Amino acid sequence: MFSTLSGTQKGILYALFGFSTFVISDSCAKWLSSYYPVMMIVGWTYVFSLMFGIVCSPLMGGLPRTLRTGKIRVHLGRGVFNFGLAITVVTAFQHLPLTSVYPVLFLAPFIITLMAWPIYGEAVKPVNWLVILIGFSGVVIAFQPWRGEVNPWIISAFLCMFCISGLSLLARPLDQKETLLSLSFYPNVVNVAFLFTTSLFVYPLPAPEHLPVFMLGGVMLTCGMSGVASACRVTRYAIVVPLQYTQLILVFMIGYFVFGERPDGWMIAGSLVIAASGLLLVLSKKQPIVTEH
Repeated sequence: MFSTLSGTQKGILYALFGFSTFVISDSCAKWLSSYYPVMMIVGWTYVFSLMFGIVCSPLMGGLPRTLRTGKIRVHLGRGVFNFGLAITVVTAFQHLPLTSVYPVLFLAPFIITLMAWPIYGEAVKPVNWLVILIGFSGVVIAFQPWRGEVNPWIISAFLCMFCISGLSLLARPLDQKETLLSLSFYPNVVNVAFLFTTSLFVYPLPAPEHLPVFMLGGVMLTCGMSGVASACRVTRYAIVVPLQYTQLILVFMIGYFVFGERPDGWMIAGSLVIAASGLLLVLSKKQPIVTEH
């Protein structure tokens, strides 16, 4: 039945699956942050993500073909950005509600638009400058800095958002010759090399009852990276990226029912402004940039 769907229909399903699994992976990291330090959470999550990717490699282009890439520098560059993303996002979740972190992460399309100008020569249309300003105003509405109560750990969320932007911008040179596996394999390898090996010597092993949560987070992470990348390969960016904002629904649901988060009206209003302006920005663009997370 799936094979009878059009490219657009498949892309929508891939995107919904990918963006939803990203939220589940992030939720696992947030839950684990009550028990373990950041480096340990990231290290073990990514080792399970790497293992799951290798097990599924025959369905994702194969490991031998992935290792024969001619764009190892780009992959390693994405790995470095992913390393920063992993550290900063788990740090943010450790100190902030899901519903406070995600509005900041949703600013990534605006940063990608701004950075694509000097990097790829994509000029920003005058109307898009207005949309970008509206998007950033959504952050002001959500966090109300004039109240003087902004959690300083929100800086981690902003650093994570910049890492997401860098990861996405470096996806541009990775054409169809690169395997689907490569988009998650190399970032996973970098994180495992730096963090998992370190955590083995610095921290004790996770409690056995918590290993299923680490495994779920790792599996969902690979599914998220693969799902979004698959969507961008079979349909237009303008169709895929607006679906990213469906994460708001799942974030508010998990935040409410799992973590007992109660976002106020300002946070909800600001999130909606960011999402709406993000939709306008993406729909007005013609050049595709793969976005992750």
